[in-house]
Amino acid sequence: MMGKTRVFLAGLAILVLGISNAELFAQKTNIPLTDQSVEKAIAKGVEYLFSQQRPDGSWEPYKSPWAPPNDYYTDGPTAMAVYALVASDKNLAKDPRITKALEWMVKPENQNKATYCTTFRCLAWYTVNKYLDNKYMKQLSADVDFLLKYGPDGSFNYVAQYGGGDNSNSQYGLYGIWTGARAGMEIPKDYWDKCLKRWITAQNDDGGWGYSKLPNQTGENGPSYGSMTVAGIASLFVCLDWLYMDKFVKCQLSSEIAPVKKGLDWMDRNFPEIMKNMRGREYDSYFLYGVERVGLAAGYKYFGESDWYKAGAQFHLNTQQADGHWDNGNWAVPYTSYALLFLIRGRLPVLINRLEYDGDWNNRPRALANFCRWSEKAFETESNWQIITLKSDVNEWHDAP
Repeated sequence: MMGKTRVFLAGLAILVLGISNAELFAQKTNIPLTDQSVEKAIAKGVEYLFSQQRPDGSWEPYKSPWAPPNDYYTDGPTAMAVYALVASDKNLAKDPRITKALEWMVKPENQNKATYCTTFRCLAWYTVNKYLDNKYMKQLSADVDFLLKYGPDGSFNYVAQYGGGDNSNSQYGLYGIWTGARAGMEIPKDYWDKCLKRWITAQNDDGGWGYSKLPNQTGENGPSYGSMTVAGIASLFVCLDWLYMDKFVKCQLSSEIAPVKKGLDWMDRNFPEIMKNMRGREYDSYFLYGVERVGLAAGYKYFGESDWYKAGAQFHLNTQQADGHWDNGNWAVPYTSYALLFLIRGRLPVLINRLEYDGDWNNRPRALANFCRWSEKAFETESNWQIITLKSDVNEWHDAP
């Protein structure tokens, strides 16, 4: 982690030389983007996370600046680390270090009821359950039930019991509940309907999303920006998939869903500029984790002219620190976990392509998403799908078997 002296000297150089943060980042030497360099970055990130594990099996709690005084995200970093590590290698689910972490996580006194912590516990339970015969299904069910109780309309605050909420926490509360649905839990159908309406209402006219209502309480949504826009798009896909699953199968819905299209159009217009201005801040890995979720859900390989995985992977290669972690602040474990998840999930094998052509090419828009979901359950191996066009490079046609 970058020490205070190095941070001070870097800041001094910016002040004296008049170098912007963006220019400072641009001056870094690009690491060639290859399968080998990505694999090496993942291995270094995994090694770093294990190096930070404490003797009791946990990772250091994160002190939230938004939580009440003296309130820590007790188990959030631990849940994130477990999720990222097992996602990197399913064999780690039975590794003694992960076993020790799970034994720590199951203790009620270690479980924080913050929305982020609860959701990442859901993701950790779900991920290890696939390789441990659903050993932690009871814990997953309890956390999903908690989220359903305190976010009945799809809105979540940093502390779930507080009520109200913002788009950042609300996407994660929904993500946790979606994880329960994927594990086979019965989620009330009207929940997806309420969530869908919540996210459509929160969408701005330009197609993007902001953090929440403006402070003056005019009823207007805050200005659109990247991380909240990918939150909105990903949340729409979750709600639509579970609310209209039967109709998608039977061709009873329009292939073009207006709020989704508006959100994806916003990303097409803005993604290249967002990537141009990123410089290794703690929020950048958070944004790219959302980009990965949207890209995989939509089947999109590009936003505008940008291959989102190549752009994000190159950024992560350039910003990884020598000891394997990401983030120049005090969020090293959470943001290393985010970076690993982006690199891992974005390079999952492409199982099948869908060809976009002039004509009725998308009358079952969620067919391949559902197919990959079925394939994951049947073969215990995650895979992606993607949309290609007649203008796509021939190599993209060969991404899938």
